[in-house]
Amino acid sequence: MLQLILLRHAKTERSSPNGDHGRKLTDRGERDAALIGKHLRERGLVPDLALVSDSERTRQTFDIVTAQFDRTVEQHLDPELYLADSATLLKAVMKTPPPAERVMIIAHNPGMGELAHSLATLSGSPDTIDHFPTAALAVFAFDAPEWIDLNAAKAHLAYFTTPKLLRPDSDDGDD
Repeated sequence: MLQLILLRHAKTERSSPNGDHGRKLTDRGERDAALIGKHLRERGLVPDLALVSDSERTRQTFDIVTAQFDRTVEQHLDPELYLADSATLLKAVMKTPPPAERVMIIAHNPGMGELAHSLATLSGSPDTIDHFPTAALAVFAFDAPEWIDLNAAKAHLAYFTTPKLLRPDSDDGDD
């Protein structure tokens, strides 16, 4: 069974002298990324491969999340994932060659939120993911032999959480 982990980048600064592409994580974003990484490790959801937008904030999110793991995760930086729509994100995943069975994609809204919502809808859980805030995490399982077969496979929402749900005592906003 294939597993797809969708992870939106963590909280970022509002602007950067290097433009949108160069925006960096805030202190809260760094804490949230570490929390999500630890949570993935504890749940046994360390990916085989990560497809990562080439923006500064997604690369930082990857570095902080994977620093929590007990093994190295192969990273594939893909400039096409920067602000990509949901169809582009799914196509990138479908190009993943074997033997990767658990793939994580770290990218941006609105594409990530749209992909998470559409996969949740296909899995019969349309109301589960109606908002995909920064550092949101969704895990989908597919009964497919290879990633290229995703279009024919039924998605099953296995898990969804956000940093705010993991620390309910927080008064931080979730965007």
